[in-house]
Amino acid sequence: MINDNGDGRGPDHRIVSEILRANLARKGMTDTLGVHLFTVNTETYNGDTAQRAWLKDRLARITADPASMNKPILIQGHRPAPGTVMDDQQTANPLLTQDLAGFPQAVYLSGHSHLNIHDERSIAQKDFTAVNDGSMSYVEVDHGYQAITDTGLADRFEATTAQALFIEVYKDRTEIARVNMNADKHDIYRGGTWSANPRPPYASSGTLSGPAWTLRLKGRTSQEIKDNFRCTAAARKQDRPAVHLPARR
Repeated sequence: MINDNGDGRGPDHRIVSEILRANLARKGMTDTLGVHLFTVNTETYNGDTAQRAWLKDRLARITADPASMNKPILIQGHRPAPGTVMDDQQTANPLLTQDLAGFPQAVYLSGHSHLNIHDERSIAQKDFTAVNDGSMSYVEVDHGYQAITDTGLADRFEATTAQALFIEVYKDRTEIARVNMNADKHDIYRGGTWSANPRPPYASSGTLSGPAWTLRLKGRTSQEIKDNFRCTAAARKQDRPAVHLPARR
């Protein structure tokens, strides 16, 4: 996930593109399904009329083709869009939400918040699909809930685990797997010292951070596709699992 840092410099973005292309070539992979992937600068989006016009024009031209009606369009940006994931925690750029609203094929991928992707609020579907990614350094637990450790509730809201989304696009669906890249036992704040990179490489091979999400763009019109969304706020599981701590001895 690109960290724009407010500068929006082209060379910074080209590095990511070059790495992606080099790895596709190394693995002998090609784009056989015609899936589009765009990147937006969320540090400047709201006030960047040229960027907004470019994105809306590209989306309109793609979706005007009937063959693209039921294909996902992947869009990535650093900050989440308001009215979508994580109940609006750390979101920005309301005009991005507005601009994507007319394109149910859009799957917007964001980061920034460091919030744990085991949370079902990490995916939201209303007018389009929004998915929040984890972090490659640490994850942050929602401050209304604390992590459980072997000795009880943790006194911090951060934990070292690198998280990522693995996205597979098929002709009839898109599968999004959420993965903890490592799960070693240690904190990133110990003895008054902060460290976001303790003792790598990690010994564990990682875990799944919850069931995979399956997206299906079913319908002959944009409204029919929206009506068939399944990862909506209304369908989200509202209750949280009970916490059972061991009795004190």
